[in-house]
Amino acid sequence: MRCKINDCSMVNTGAGIIVTLRIPQIYASILEAFREKFLPNLEYELKLIRKKRSLDANAFCWKICTEIANVVGNTKEDVYRDAISHVGVYETLQFNDTPTKSRFDAMNSFKQKWMANGEGWLTKTLDADKCIIQAYYGSSRYNTKEMSVLIDYLVMQGKQVGVQVMTQEQIELMKTEWK
Repeated sequence: MRCKINDCSMVNTGAGIIVTLRIPQIYASILEAFREKFLPNLEYELKLIRKKRSLDANAFCWKICTEIANVVGNTKEDVYRDAISHVGVYETLQFNDTPTKSRFDAMNSFKQKWMANGEGWLTKTLDADKCIIQAYYGSSRYNTKEMSVLIDYLVMQGKQVGVQVMTQEQIELMKTEWK
């Protein structure tokens, strides 16, 4: 179940903290059913939900990549992948032997499937003997903060080669519209 919390209060009883959350009424019966069936093994997770990056952000990202590529004589996809590999979001993974696959086969199989997700879904081998890799997510999975970091990097790279698609003020204004 996922819902928006409208309000929150906490009371320290000395023996622990009682947290009270106010959520929309429509979730009451679902929450009560969970509580009755699964308590004391019920666990709640609270996390900040960030908005996904906008299509405007994506279009701007590819525009910068194209402009940089034109100047440096590369493809926009190579510029994009380079940016992802420098400031992108990634997981560090280690593969172990399984009953059906060696760790090397498991790692190589994962890398092949991961990179098939799209242009920015990259892998970097950190330790080939221990089968440790970094698996980078493509920007299609980025939230607004992660996309802003990627775009800031691309803007910086663009300035280094004489490409400026927008002024810094225009970029900052565009970012506030994403939030």
